[in-house]
Amino acid sequence: MHYSSSHPVTLPLLRLKLLLVPLSLLSTMLVGGLSLAPHSAIANSVAVNAKLSSSQVRELRSLGIEILVPTDIGRDFRVVKLDLSRDSRFGPGYDILYKNSQNVCFTMSSTKGGIGGPAFEFSRQVKNERLGATSILFGDAVVNAPRKPSDKELDRTYTTLYTAWIRPIGQTSGNFYSFASFVNPKLGCQSSVTPRRAIGYFQSIRSL
Repeated sequence: MHYSSSHPVTLPLLRLKLLLVPLSLLSTMLVGGLSLAPHSAIANSVAVNAKLSSSQVRELRSLGIEILVPTDIGRDFRVVKLDLSRDSRFGPGYDILYKNSQNVCFTMSSTKGGIGGPAFEFSRQVKNERLGATSILFGDAVVNAPRKPSDKELDRTYTTLYTAWIRPIGQTSGNFYSFASFVNPKLGCQSSVTPRRAIGYFQSIRSL
């Protein structure tokens, strides 16, 4: 906006104009190039990017726990199954199954206990801003310590792939979370995602 020198705008007048702006509008104004978007708008963006419907969001939030979901998964994946758990022993949890048109599948899961899994041939450290650092495990089941995969091995698909269960940064109790991809004919899952793609999906996990 331009003001002529013959009609200067005083600082008190500018303050008054700002006070008259509705708070709902101020929350989305640009300040220093950063958008102060309200939390509800951010949460809605996470839900859209995670391919969750409004009813699925309500179901997940009804669990009363933090809901973590991948938000950069490409256009072709969609949610085909949502399982909620209110186990008396292990508490509330969820499993979200994603599948694409090529029947490639992966899940995002949370539980408070009963976790574990076999050792696999390969282990690669991955990091997420909410969950911190953990390992992505894949390959054949082994009894020896896993080894670091080569670049070529990161671009293959495997029967099973998952991240070691982990709690969000700073939490010493509550739910664990894990990303997994696998082959399961009963679910129509004919292939897993490659470890390289899984790393990207894990890095995109955000709180709903």
